[in-house]
Amino acid sequence: MMTTQKNTVGLARLHITLFVPIVNSSLGHHQQMTTTDVAMRKELNIMPKFLIEVPHDSKTEECARAVQYFLTFGSYFMTHTDWGCLDGEHKGWITVEANSREEARNMIPPNFRSQAKIVQLNRFTMEEMENILRHHK
Repeated sequence: MMTTQKNTVGLARLHITLFVPIVNSSLGHHQQMTTTDVAMRKELNIMPKFLIEVPHDSKTEECARAVQYFLTFGSYFMTHTDWGCLDGEHKGWITVEANSREEARNMIPPNFRSQAKIVQLNRFTMEEMENILRHHK
């Protein structure tokens, strides 16, 4: 029984430590993760997830060259890019795990890096949403 109680306390502390940076980033507060947060993420083998959006020219030839470039770039992520071209949205989307936004950007072929939009993703639980709403009453 004592071990279960100890684990529950440890999990609650972990939940709070990871919850704060996620909530702050989603509310537009750009707070840096602390050394403790980074160490805890590494210990738990948790990598931040990023959505990379890469636009390209809509001209048929330029569109085909962009897709071809990604396919021949050699990276697993680039060959598994989802494209919106056939629906008139000339962009590619890739989801990657990386230690930072810059590390995610560096996974893209160099000539597309400057125009790429990179968004750090997170998920919420109902409990987290209830806590956020409770604090904003």
